[in-house]
Amino acid sequence: YNALLLRNKANFIDKVVSGGIDLLSSRAPKKVTLARLDELGFDDVSVLDAIRSNNSIGRRNGAGVNSAKDVEKRFDYLMNMQLSSLTSERMDELQKESQKKQQELEQIRGATARELWHHDLDKLVQHLPEH
Repeated sequence: YNALLLRNKANFIDKVVSGGIDLLSSRAPKKVTLARLDELGFDDVSVLDAIRSNNSIGRRNGAGVNSAKDVEKRFDYLMNMQLSSLTSERMDELQKESQKKQQELEQIRGATARELWHHDLDKLVQHLPEH
């Protein structure tokens, strides 16, 4: 979830900075911008929610978006980013965070149940009071 969220934000910033998504000068209605985000392959909030709740890729076709109000909010996690965060520096930072999260995920996927259990026990021991 976190890796995909960060990757989408970094890609969004890249598209805004490079002119692939025009938020200001064209004065396009929000519907047009949302359609452009769809066209560019950005994941909407229903996909992110499915991943967060199911730990799987889930829906990639917008299922779960019901009303016109829901459609308007599909990409709010991108559209509501602060203007000051739409910089190449922030994009680089998000890409690094995304890669880090992806590596963590791969480590977890590559670990055995026993290794995960031992890792959790090691963390737990750090928080137990000493006798």
